[in-house]
Amino acid sequence: MDFVGAATDVSVGSVGTDKGWTTVVVRTETGKAVWDGVDTLESTAITTPDALDRLSEWNRRRAESTLPREFDADAEIGIGYEDHRRAYDGTNREPEPLNPARVHQYEEWC
Repeated sequence: MDFVGAATDVSVGSVGTDKGWTTVVVRTETGKAVWDGVDTLESTAITTPDALDRLSEWNRRRAESTLPREFDADAEIGIGYEDHRRAYDGTNREPEPLNPARVHQYEEWC
């Protein structure tokens, strides 16, 4: 549900970008360090940051309408097993039971 990559160090996409260009959004210090190491690409500042705001708003509305659990923009990206069970049991995202043969195989290897 993170279409705009808000949870990433660097996100890349072309929605709303002129033909032949790609938008790269650097969001963290780690992302900046990576981007600063790239010296073969031409870059310019984003001239329409409102486009990112509109994408972010679309992303939020989509998450609120499609997630079977309550949407929380400030929550962790991952979801714990028990929270996953509570939110998704009875849906097409319900966790599948472990294959006993695989569990046995894993135990043998360890």
